[in-house]
Amino acid sequence: MGTSRFHFSAADAALTDQGGTAVASGRVSRPKKNLGRRRRLITPRALVALPPERRPVLIDVREADEWRAGSIEGALHISCGLIEVRIVRAVRGPRVPIVCFCTDGRLSVRATEILERLGYGEVRALKGGLLAWAAAGGSVKSYTPWD
Repeated sequence: MGTSRFHFSAADAALTDQGGTAVASGRVSRPKKNLGRRRRLITPRALVALPPERRPVLIDVREADEWRAGSIEGALHISCGLIEVRIVRAVRGPRVPIVCFCTDGRLSVRATEILERLGYGEVRALKGGLLAWAAAGGSVKSYTPWD
């Protein structure tokens, strides 16, 4: 291993190494690696405001029983565990805009990471998930087995 050079920044009064790790306070804080994660989120309000020609394909990534209990009308259902296998048949290509959602937004972030790794470039997660969608006044439709 090479030696680490330290830089003192008077602006923030922190002693850091070249990798941005703070070392002066005795605590180690690493720079955030995934700064792009915030860009991958879309709020319910922003989703509704999109013009019709830019509307994404909505994908509910929860399990089937959760989807049947209620989902955004018109959304496709592909559980997160099967998204790698089923996305090819569900979406026309990697440039089609996609918004994934789940109950609270955590699982949908995982789904967007999977889709990005597969080469889908315009993928977002619904911030706050279905709970935020409903709280913002979005309609939720329940599905019965014969729908």
